[in-house]
Amino acid sequence: MEKEVHVWWDIATLDFYVNNNIVPRGLRLFKRSTYKRHDQTLLKKWDQLLDKGSLLLMVFLINEKKKDLTQLDHEITELKASIRPLVKSGDYIGLLEKIEKRVKDIEENIREVKRKKIMRDQADYRNQIQINWKKDRRPFHNSPIKHRTEPRPQYHQSYRGALLSRKTPRKYSTNDWTYNRPPQNRQQRVTYNQHHQRYEHRKTEYEHRNTEYRDQGRYQHYPRQTSFVPRSGKSSDFKETSSPSPRILPPDHRKTNLENNQRHISSIHTENDFLEKRGRIPPKRFSVEDFMSPDVRKKRTLRDLEEEAELHEEQIQQTQQKRRK
Repeated sequence: MEKEVHVWWDIATLDFYVNNNIVPRGLRLFKRSTYKRHDQTLLKKWDQLLDKGSLLLMVFLINEKKKDLTQLDHEITELKASIRPLVKSGDYIGLLEKIEKRVKDIEENIREVKRKKIMRDQADYRNQIQINWKKDRRPFHNSPIKHRTEPRPQYHQSYRGALLSRKTPRKYSTNDWTYNRPPQNRQQRVTYNQHHQRYEHRKTEYEHRNTEYRDQGRYQHYPRQTSFVPRSGKSSDFKETSSPSPRILPPDHRKTNLENNQRHISSIHTENDFLEKRGRIPPKRFSVEDFMSPDVRKKRTLRDLEEEAELHEEQIQQTQQKRRK
């Protein structure tokens, strides 16, 4: 029944459009003429022919949807005839009320949506923007980004220090105007280089990547810990000394050299090798059996048992030969 309501309202709205010579936005044909494109009379006739084609499409859709509507009516009547013996039961009455309420709500929503679309399309024809109605939307700028000539803005000292990260800031130049910018603004430099077919932006991308990782892992700055040690036997005299604090290394450096060599020598490489080097996730060890199915493992174990039995028999034969000698 819901599908029947949708199809009926589609037929009604398309019939209204055809009778009033209005084409909805979804069925308007956009094709500009390259022949005498400055001749306004020719362009007007061109647009009229496109509107006529859209009207023919709407007539075709109306005829097809009418066929669907008759088929749906036939299916609904058959379904009602099949459940006619259950009319007197209480469950049937309650279920029928729920269905009718749901169909009524859906029909109200469809009516409101169709009304808004009709008013929108009528306004397009009233304002004569039935072809260029997309101009009111947000414009798409495809122009190249110009060089920035104003000086670099001064960020907050803590934010600027986090971006610089103990690296000497370079002088401002228009060639690299996104240096030490926030990550969301660095994409402008990449798009500018791609537009002008400049390929040195790869260098700056690696530079920004190193800047991001400078405060993580091995690049982290560890403050020194101050401890007070008595200068003489008196407890009141203290001498301030600076002793290095225990350096907390990333998880990758906590492993022994043997484990590191095993990981690098192994021929099985995972997709997370880059993250493992950065210490983001613990390294996962793989064995040959992990890549075997249960059937292959079973055959492998049986083969091993057979080989062990053969070796055992050979050892027994060798011992017997020695005893005979």
